[in-house]
Amino acid sequence: MAKRQHKPSRLSLRAKPGAPLLVLSLLLAGALLWAYLITHPAGGGPPAGTVQVWGGEPRQVRKLTLRNDEIRVTVVPEWGERDDPPYVWIETEKSRRNRPVKNKRAGPQSKKKTSVRAFRGNSKAVALIGNFAGLQAVRAIGAVDSLDPAAFGLDKPKGSVRVELEGEEYPFELALGSITYGKKMRYALFREDETVYLFRQSLFNNLIRADSALIDRTLFPFPAGLATRLEVVREGETGIFHKRTGVAPGEPAWGDAPDDPEGDPALGNLIAALERLKVLEYLAEEKPPGEDAAIPLLEVRLFQEGPDVQPRNGWLKLFSAEKGGIIARGSHTRKRVRLSARKGKGVIQSASEIVQKRAEGENPAGQKG
Repeated sequence: MAKRQHKPSRLSLRAKPGAPLLVLSLLLAGALLWAYLITHPAGGGPPAGTVQVWGGEPRQVRKLTLRNDEIRVTVVPEWGERDDPPYVWIETEKSRRNRPVKNKRAGPQSKKKTSVRAFRGNSKAVALIGNFAGLQAVRAIGAVDSLDPAAFGLDKPKGSVRVELEGEEYPFELALGSITYGKKMRYALFREDETVYLFRQSLFNNLIRADSALIDRTLFPFPAGLATRLEVVREGETGIFHKRTGVAPGEPAWGDAPDDPEGDPALGNLIAALERLKVLEYLAEEKPPGEDAAIPLLEVRLFQEGPDVQPRNGWLKLFSAEKGGIIARGSHTRKRVRLSARKGKGVIQSASEIVQKRAEGENPAGQKG
């Protein structure tokens, strides 16, 4: 029996070679138009970022928590009595699976590995707390009951964000949905009013990348270059130094007194070295035996004083660690931190030489007093 020959339809006979490309272009244009309409209120509505999801003040925030399949991030601010920024403590727990290991009986298996870190949060963490205290969205999409949750990635949420506010009986919670084209926007469901909102993804990025984005690597509450007085304690000897007044360009900025006629360039170098000294990592709370009784290799105290500034101060103690390392604890970090051994030892060496010269009765030029 002969096979029936396929006859092309009239539509296919009349179709032009560029028809598929035209259809594809129209579909792409429609998708772009939909993306624009979904992210821009129509009819001259409110500008992006003005839809209030919930209202609160930064000082009301007690805890902020992000959870997904790979990471848990907890942000806890500690507010003082004054209007100073809070001390923010952050803990992260990351889970990942190693390469599958073959098991003759059970087949290939993968082992889950968890890493935990804790550290002080920086100014970005403080800003993050403010953003989630009075949360705003780009726009409200609508009640989830009237929408298809799968279209917004909310049939299987990608994680959640919970905010505990003082005065609220229950935490506010967002279920995280899918990220839009271009990775600049994200859908989320507010559990309390069951409304789907569109947020800027940047609101969540720093929280997801907390280990790198939110860690405070500074050692003092203000830059060392803004200090007006410096105290150095080394091997029982204490040196007190001041930023000089009326200094001409090119002259040493620091000396033994505010009216020191010459100054000492080594003091300026020490201040610069302190500014370069940063936290490499925050260490576990468990302290090595006898650390409290150990004598610091160096203690540095910085003071910012003057008629036009709010007085501030901070201290830092440097200790020796295993394998030639340097650890520190200070008024700003509050916790034990690891420093660069090379930079830490450089600061100790510079401070030791400065204090030693004064103890031996030498002036900065090295001449006997």
